[in-house]
Amino acid sequence: MSITDAASSRSSGATASKSSSTKSTSSSSSSTSPSTTATEPVRADPQDVASVDRVAANDDPMTEQVSTIVAGLSVAPAPDRNAGPLARIDEITRADHAKYGGQTTTPNGGVITPGVQEGQSPLREDIGRMWENVGVQGRDGSNEAPWSAAYISDVMNRAGVDNFQGSARHSEYINAAISARQNEDTSASHWGFRTSERAPQAGDLVCFSRAESSATFDDQQNGQYSSHCDIVQAVRPGFIDTIGGNVGDSVSTRSFTTDENGVINDPAQNWIAVLAPQMLGTQ
Repeated sequence: MSITDAASSRSSGATASKSSSTKSTSSSSSSTSPSTTATEPVRADPQDVASVDRVAANDDPMTEQVSTIVAGLSVAPAPDRNAGPLARIDEITRADHAKYGGQTTTPNGGVITPGVQEGQSPLREDIGRMWENVGVQGRDGSNEAPWSAAYISDVMNRAGVDNFQGSARHSEYINAAISARQNEDTSASHWGFRTSERAPQAGDLVCFSRAESSATFDDQQNGQYSSHCDIVQAVRPGFIDTIGGNVGDSVSTRSFTTDENGVINDPAQNWIAVLAPQMLGTQ
């Protein structure tokens, strides 16, 4: 399933019924007992009979009109408010991957197909712009500082996700997304889920802590720990395909394994969270 796939539906039903009643009259005469009652047969209005018959046969014009409207509603997909930003994120990351040589790596970041490296043009200069977007001056790809969080923040910025908490550290926006979900903050760009709670979807961020970190989903250490996130580009049976910055010193794609329910289980990383789009941008 690609990042732009989305579908949802709703259904409803309606019923109608109608009932009729009978009347009775009585009379007395000198030849009958005072307690004797005579009952007249009910004369039903032909138009009422036809109306009841139409409802019973489900061919009443109004019923047919309502049924048509309801049927149309039941198959119409609900609009996805995140569809536009997700499509832009996908377009941007695929263009970046091509621009920087299409590097692919193993789950641990070992280079399989090499691409443009961080110290080479045009990636070196573009990394400088990424750093500037998160408020860091005087750096570019020639520095040794990890720039993966700056890349994710830059992608969100270019995609128009103006409510994403851009940072030089992944852990800060991971912590923000977990807190947003706990506080039911519907204005947040992402909500954070345990990896056991959500099977990653295209457009999600999948995040893990570095080997030197003891952080977990429940122990966020005030959002100050060593970590990394990739963007999910595609989901397929048994795998998710992702893209991230500073993976093998380039913008790289790689694949991670998932179980039969689509939950990420790749042993290569110490998984912390899946960040799902909540409201991508305020515009």
